[in-house]
Formats: sequence, C-alpha cells, structure tokens
Amino acid sequence: MSTLIGNKNNFAIEYSIVQLLPHLMGNIRLWIGGYYVGYYDSPIILGTAASELDTIRQSYGEMTIENIKNIDPKDIEKSIYSDESDEINQNMRSLMLADSTDDFLLYLYEDGDQLVFFWKLLEDHDLDYPNYDYELHTFPVSKYVYDKIVKEFSVKIKMLR
Repeated sequence: MSTLIGNKNNFAIEYSIVQLLPHLMGNIRLWIGGYYVGYYDSPIILGTAASELDTIRQSYGEMTIENIKNIDPKDIEKSIYSDESDEINQNMRSLMLADSTDDFLLYLYEDGDQLVFFWKLLEDHDLDYPNYDYELHTFPVSKYVYDKIVKEFSVKIKMLR
C-alpha cells in the first residue's frame, strides 16, 4: 500500500515500505504538476531519499539564476547537457533519488518563494513508463509546500527507523 504526502497536481511524494531491517527500504516517486517522476517499483533506502530532498531545502539562496524569466526552457536543457560552466548549470540543482530517478533528467532552481522544477524522461531509459512523453516539463512549486511535504516525509521515515 502506498502513502501519498501532498497533492499530485502540485507536489507530492508517494512511497511504500518494502523492508524495515537492516535498512528502511521502499519505493518512491515524486509527483510534480500532475506528472510522476521516478520508477516506483525500484526499492531504495528511504533515509537517503529523505536526505537528498532535504539537501534542496538547505540550498535555498544558492540556486537563483538572474534574469531567468528571459531564458527559454530549451536553453536551460542545452545548458544542463553542456560541458561549459555558466550561470544556469552552476546554480541549478539536480535531484536524484537513487535508482528511482535514473531514467529522468530532473533539475530545479529558485525563483523568489518558488522552486521551479525541470524534468524529462530520457529517451534511452531502461524501464517502462507507459504513455510518458519525452518533452521537457517545467512546473513551479512554492517553497512552503515543498518544505511542508519534505518535512512530513522525513518525520515519517525517522519514526520507522
């Protein structure tokens, strides 16, 4: 049985427990703007996922890109793949939840009181994602909502350890 924290149409964490000992293992995926990001049937250490999600919260103030509203999302995608260092790829953060998100390109940056997520299913993915497209998606999530959901997830995971 899965647990959902948040709203799938905004931001949510969906997870289930598959093993308590020696490590708390479970399935996890994110929901951003109505899209799931991650392969749900690939168990990972949930404490590691909670730490990765919390790292974003600790990076507030370091993920701002000047004049971002004037940048085309396709330019952001090009910058992510580029070997050259620029303001975009220096200040965006990748978000990896172990094997769960290996088939996705998932980045975010700050825009005032929001986190703006960019994600795309990679065309050379290993697992099956029925009806998922290969377009670059973007969706803003308020920091308040992100914080609330990540804190609740972290508390629930700590209680199970």
